[in-house]
Amino acid sequence: MKILPTKERNTAIFADSGPSVARTTSSRRIAFISDGRGAGVPLGYAIDACSRQQAKIDLIIHGTTDRTDIAALKNQIRLAGLDHYCIQLGTKPVGDLIHYVRNQPALILLVAIPYDTVAKALIDEAIPKRAGLMPVPLVLVGDHPPDCRTEKTAN
Repeated sequence: MKILPTKERNTAIFADSGPSVARTTSSRRIAFISDGRGAGVPLGYAIDACSRQQAKIDLIIHGTTDRTDIAALKNQIRLAGLDHYCIQLGTKPVGDLIHYVRNQPALILLVAIPYDTVAKALIDEAIPKRAGLMPVPLVLVGDHPPDCRTEKTAN
C-alpha cells in the first residue's frame, strides 16, 4: 500500500470539481435605529463598529421623518464607504423591529440614541415581556457625555 502525499491526494480527488471557495449567503449586519436623529456620534459609533466587524449597516427608520435628516444619515454612511439598506418601519414600529431582529440571522448589534422612542419602548416594554432575552445587544449612544453631578457634603 502506498500513501500519497496530502497535496497529490487532494489534487487527484478534486481535480474536476473546480476551485473550492467557501461562500456565505449572508454577511454580518449592524442596525442603526433612527427617526432622523443621531447623525453625529451615534451613527459614527455604528460605522466604526461596522468597520471593526466587517459588517454592513441597516438604517432602520421609524416615525415621520424629514427627508433631509435621512439624506444626512445616508450621506454619512456613503462617505464611510459602507454598503447599507434603508428599512422603513410601519405603524407598529416596536413589533416591526422585533420581527426584523428575529428574521435577520446576520444581525450582530442594534445601535440607537438614548432618547429614541422605539429604543425606549423596546427597553421598557418588549424586552421585559421576553424575560430580558434579546438575540443581539442594544447599544445606546448619545451625542453628549452625561452630566456628572456630584454632591458636596457639608463638613
